[in-house]
Amino acid sequence: MNLPFSLNPVLENLPVYQPGRPIEEVARELGLPPRRIIKMASNENPLGPSPAALAALKGAARHLHLYPDGNAFYFKQKLAAKLAVDTGNLILGNGSNDILEFLAHALMGRARRW
Repeated sequence: MNLPFSLNPVLENLPVYQPGRPIEEVARELGLPPRRIIKMASNENPLGPSPAALAALKGAARHLHLYPDGNAFYFKQKLAAKLAVDTGNLILGNGSNDILEFLAHALMGRARRW
């Protein structure tokens, strides 16, 4: 594909992220029952969710048909109070990719030749 601008040449040799394989795939490959596999990749917790998280999820389940507050007003209020900062100093996202995209949109201009 021909682009009207050049990309950073470092990207040509940048390795592609290889996510951890699902437990079922590893179990099938090794001939083991899935319950014998403890996955330590992909930032997953081998102990499962905490009872408190399960209780919170159960309580929130009756509202899953509604969109959440994307600005997380009440969460930001509590977090700002705990950190002793103004809510304007907080930015939230769905993981680090979201935050990096926000920064890119805020700081990057139109593409230029390297």
